[in-house]
Amino acid sequence: MKSYYCKRLYEEINFDAEDIYVCCGMSLGPSFPIYSDKEKSIKKWLNKLLKWRKKCSVNAYRGIVSDKCKNCIELEERNISFLNFLKSFIFDYKKFPVKNIIIKSFRQCEFSCVYCLEKRYTQGKKTVQITKSEFYDILPIIKTLINTKMIDKKGLRLEFQGGSISVWDEFKDVLKEVVNYGVGSLFYHTNAVSFIPEIGEAAKSIPSDMCVAIDSGSRETFKKVKGEDKYDTVLENIIRYVNSGINITIKYIIVKKLNDNIEEIQDFCKTIKYIAENSKHKDNIHVMLDLDFREYLNKSNYKFPDEYVQLYKYVIDFCNKNNIDFIYRDLIKNMLE
Repeated sequence: MKSYYCKRLYEEINFDAEDIYVCCGMSLGPSFPIYSDKEKSIKKWLNKLLKWRKKCSVNAYRGIVSDKCKNCIELEERNISFLNFLKSFIFDYKKFPVKNIIIKSFRQCEFSCVYCLEKRYTQGKKTVQITKSEFYDILPIIKTLINTKMIDKKGLRLEFQGGSISVWDEFKDVLKEVVNYGVGSLFYHTNAVSFIPEIGEAAKSIPSDMCVAIDSGSRETFKKVKGEDKYDTVLENIIRYVNSGINITIKYIIVKKLNDNIEEIQDFCKTIKYIAENSKHKDNIHVMLDLDFREYLNKSNYKFPDEYVQLYKYVIDFCNKNNIDFIYRDLIKNMLE
């Protein structure tokens, strides 16, 4: 029997600004309406949400996904036995537990990156002060998930995504709530333009990871990609986070005709070396090259450019020589092979 597999689809729930997804939202596939005052209670709304999420996951297991999901580069087609197909009708709601909760705050950010998909909403407007979400409050939802034991904290990862979590007014309260609860791990996507001490404190009790995209090896290119001259500030904050005991992935998103050249890649490697030499925990530093989302989004037939192979090889060779961990995204590793 035909079946679809996607790790994100099976394990995640994604609280975006105006919708909720059962994946990272890369395909902008099935969505669920966010909580509103029209709902009688958060608990009842969450019950409907979790039931919907499980249905989407089970449908994929049975070979049923939306047309938009079929175009996603992360979706894999597999075969399951007829016996396992029948079993899925019995074990619907136990088969796909939530292992990763994502909270997004991309629409509040001090930067305006050239590749940011949220520009279709923000028109490049930057946020410079702590701002309340214009859509909904996530803290009551997280509290209800915890108080009603709708999530199993063993192994559960809470992931904060955003251009910036430093201007999101609920961030520290949500972080305090989940730290007290004791989630399995924490993950932060942030621009690191600000150092938040509470993140370092949380890392003392909960395994914590962070991803910061600097997309450059020079101040000039950083400003072109990010729209702000904060290169030195971000580098120093990365070092402070590493020294707080956080595992940090420093990401370089390759943008066509902007930073997709060997000279900038070489400078990027020099920057990584500078960070490593000024960090107490070199083992906490990881490096990743990624692609501009606009290039492959909803393109299941995307072909990895030959010229990018050389960029990857240079960075991988640098990391090997300097004992720095290089992280592959699965879809890119498959393309390189």
